[in-house]
Amino acid sequence: MRKLSNLKDNVLFVNISSQGLVQFANYLIPLLLIPYVTRVLGPDAFGRASYAQNIGAYLTLLVNYGFEFSATQEVSIHKNNPAKVQSIFSTVIAFKFALFVLSLALVAGLAAVDYRVREDFSSVLIVSLVNFGWVLFPTWFFQGIEHMVKMSVFSFFVKLFGALLVIAMVHRPSDYQLYLLGLTLANVCVGGYSFYYVMHKYGVRLERPQPFGSAQVVRKGFPIFINTILVNCNTMLGIYVMGRYLTDAEIGAYSGAQKIIMAVMMITCQTVTIALFPRISSYFHESKEKGLAYLKKCILLISIFSLAVSAVTFLLAPLVVSILLGNDFSDAVFLLRLLSPLTFLMTMATTLTVQGLYGMQLQRFAPLIGLAVCVCSVSLNCVLIPKEGAAGSVYAWLVCELVEISIAVGLLWWKKDAK
Repeated sequence: MRKLSNLKDNVLFVNISSQGLVQFANYLIPLLLIPYVTRVLGPDAFGRASYAQNIGAYLTLLVNYGFEFSATQEVSIHKNNPAKVQSIFSTVIAFKFALFVLSLALVAGLAAVDYRVREDFSSVLIVSLVNFGWVLFPTWFFQGIEHMVKMSVFSFFVKLFGALLVIAMVHRPSDYQLYLLGLTLANVCVGGYSFYYVMHKYGVRLERPQPFGSAQVVRKGFPIFINTILVNCNTMLGIYVMGRYLTDAEIGAYSGAQKIIMAVMMITCQTVTIALFPRISSYFHESKEKGLAYLKKCILLISIFSLAVSAVTFLLAPLVVSILLGNDFSDAVFLLRLLSPLTFLMTMATTLTVQGLYGMQLQRFAPLIGLAVCVCSVSLNCVLIPKEGAAGSVYAWLVCELVEISIAVGLLWWKKDAK
């Protein structure tokens, strides 16, 4: 009983457990919703919805900037200084709102040049509005002060509310836009309440933000943001290119397999890596030696666990696809098996880049990694998708993750003894 009590009092254990609930909310609830959605919408309508969601997800990266790491780190360092935390909070919210307005302008511009976006503009606009919820939802604040239980609760209700709305509103293939609308409404409503909660519970008030150009949290986040935008070409670009070569049903099969593998990875491996970030940042802030020692300790356990998850995913792919997607998505079995190594590769890439490079305050190298990955992704997707179909995007994704891991390892080795 004493050991159990000590475990409950361990902040890191609580954070990892809480992060597990966050990932449960973010991925498992939508994953459990998939059997309903795929069977009601069918491959074609599900493919159209997924194409719009893909664009919205890329805009989410823009709106979130690099704050999930830079703002988390800044709040973690200054959490005992209320005036500094309030300044960080106000600056982040103001900057994210400006990026949200920019994202809507980009949607209008994209519709002007891309016929596929123009044909289904209302769907893309609906998924773009979900980002107003991300402006308000201060996940970075909860992570920085290490109150992840509360973040977990809000994340859970976002997804639960969204799932209930979808089940209530979506009953036929023509309802695919209502599917998107339900998810958007949930994110905006719960995001708004979480924003109110932080201001009321923690006494944080909005004040005049720091000038964006000189704000530490913005400058520190910029290289992370560039890296995130470029690296995520792996997950986003493939579906966009597929829209020019493949049918909606083929895109639907790929999207179904992709949603499964991302859910598996985020529920399992990313639970640990995200929860570790504030702790590793604190260790690196004390000394490079202490941070590296802690990082090395974590890498071996994370790699063994993520390899095991990849192997189980490969073996159970037919059963998982049958249960979650249904018989109309049989092509997704092959794709899911191809995607299964990504659990290991993406977990290692995240650990080395986020925990290692960002923890060592080496964010300035993040755009280098992102550029290399982006060039690799654009080249391989454009060449392989016309020849190999959806499998070509998977091959490109696997290669890009290996490129990211190789560069991150090289940079960590180079800088580990630097003063």
